[in-house]
Amino acid sequence: MVRAYFILLAVASVLTLVFAIPGITLIVLIFTFGFTYPLLFVLPMATLLLWALLPAVLARNSWLRWPALALGLALPSSLLLLPGTADRKAQGLIEAKNPVAAQPVSFTRPSGVEIIRKVSHNPDFYSFDGVRSSLYGEAPCFDICERLLTGGNVTWVRIVLRDDAFANDKAETSARFVLARDADCHALSADFPAEGSTCIRFARDEGQQAALVLDLQDDRVRKDRSTAAWPLDEIGYRTATAHAGDSTDGPILFRGVQLFYERPNGLVVLDPGDLNGDVGGGFALWRTRSVTPPIDLAAAISGLGLALGPTRPIPPKTPGTETKNSIGPPPDAQDAAYVASLLALGPSPYPGSRSNAFAQVVIGWQDKLRRKKPITEADRVILCASLEETFIPTSFWAVQLRNKNLRCE
Repeated sequence: MVRAYFILLAVASVLTLVFAIPGITLIVLIFTFGFTYPLLFVLPMATLLLWALLPAVLARNSWLRWPALALGLALPSSLLLLPGTADRKAQGLIEAKNPVAAQPVSFTRPSGVEIIRKVSHNPDFYSFDGVRSSLYGEAPCFDICERLLTGGNVTWVRIVLRDDAFANDKAETSARFVLARDADCHALSADFPAEGSTCIRFARDEGQQAALVLDLQDDRVRKDRSTAAWPLDEIGYRTATAHAGDSTDGPILFRGVQLFYERPNGLVVLDPGDLNGDVGGGFALWRTRSVTPPIDLAAAISGLGLALGPTRPIPPKTPGTETKNSIGPPPDAQDAAYVASLLALGPSPYPGSRSNAFAQVVIGWQDKLRRKKPITEADRVILCASLEETFIPTSFWAVQLRNKNLRCE
């Protein structure tokens, strides 16, 4: 048994040292078509555990064998403390950002709210542990925007989009939304009843001053691994800050912070390098993505004293597409109202206002309309109006809809 142990120790140690030579692991992976990939994890940990048993093996005939075993296993066992250490460090980094809990504020009612956000989330901000925080959706007037308007305390919401790369070279563009009722909704889309209906629509932005500004940011941390906050590697911060008044210079009423990071999970692995010039070599702590608790923006807004309406129900998926995750639900009357009201405003007279990013509202609606059965006469009228607007790019989806005999003569 002892002889077998020393043979295993020698073989594992030699293989580990060989694989740790820069470039060797990557070459082996290529020539074995990746089948040796599990060795990156198994080999170094097996070698570490074998060396941890060495004191106990040497003292096997002495009363010191148990203390020697405990001493030998102390090092690999200490690796299991790193995930918790990283999580505590993450919490400390969050606290260093000075989060502010939402407290009730007296707003002039009704009020206007400005929400500043990026066109889309940073793609680096994800994790694999089931914790998600969308914060805002892809549509300009996303869930919180709609709920503010239907809550009864807010008369308009201005959405300001950062990094609008569809046009104006990452300009900052904006649009205003208001709550409409009854005949106004029916005029936008005949699918709304003439009485008792409510909808949200685009409205002209005349620079009205907001009572509250919500600044939503995704900030990527760009730093070398050597300067990362041990024992974690920061990926980026998601922040939501509420300012009193009509600018981000106003007093802070709320600040929520979420950190995305990589942390060690207690295992040592071989560094394989990559195909972009990094030949790897040596050992590394195996890191996995993690994230601190998400920002509850809805709870924060309610805590400030602004009422939120219910979340808009998601329409059922078109029959035959229920099991296809890549196909979403068809558009509803509210989606049509967004398109019709944007078309009614026409192109913006201000270069920094509605851009092609907001025109994506129309193109996205045309895409979803292909999955609607049946397409109503109200939808056809709005579609035809969208095809006549020169500030809306002609989309591939519009051509497909025309092929479904949706004529606009």
